[in-house]
Amino acid sequence: MPINRAPWNALVDDDGSNLVGTIWNKDKIKTVLLDPIDVLVGGVGGAWTVAPYVAGAFTGSAGMVWTVEAGDVIIAYSLVNKTITVAIAINTSTVAAPLGNTLNIASTMWGGVAAKRPAYGAVAMLVNGAASPGFFQASGAVISVFKLDQSAYVASTNATFVYGTLTFEIA
Repeated sequence: MPINRAPWNALVDDDGSNLVGTIWNKDKIKTVLLDPIDVLVGGVGGAWTVAPYVAGAFTGSAGMVWTVEAGDVIIAYSLVNKTITVAIAINTSTVAAPLGNTLNIASTMWGGVAAKRPAYGAVAMLVNGAASPGFFQASGAVISVFKLDQSAYVASTNATFVYGTLTFEIA
């Protein structure tokens, strides 16, 4: 799989005046070159990486609002060649109307890679104090969380917990 060249292509060359063009600094080199290379070669021998919190990475279907605060979540992932394992622990998250049947976690929380094909795994949930079996589905750049019967979630304030691990092939 080739490196995604979109960030590289977005860089602007200087015209020689040193007044235009993209400024290269350590962060640009890291995000444009080093991070994509790390993803392709599997990081450091499959070592676990704890994902930094990204507020916009948590959404719900049908306009449902899923609020996961920084202190509510630990997501770690391990990438070995083309296989990623994502471990998810979300505590005291909030679900608000309108209610849908899917909670979504964007790939920014697990290395920014996409699933090559749909993959599924078990998830344990606690919703408003009641155990609720469910499953994960990795598809593209999203891991979705469904209740086993695929019914809509119920509104909860700091009372939706999600735990599980999912392994899948990346694109």
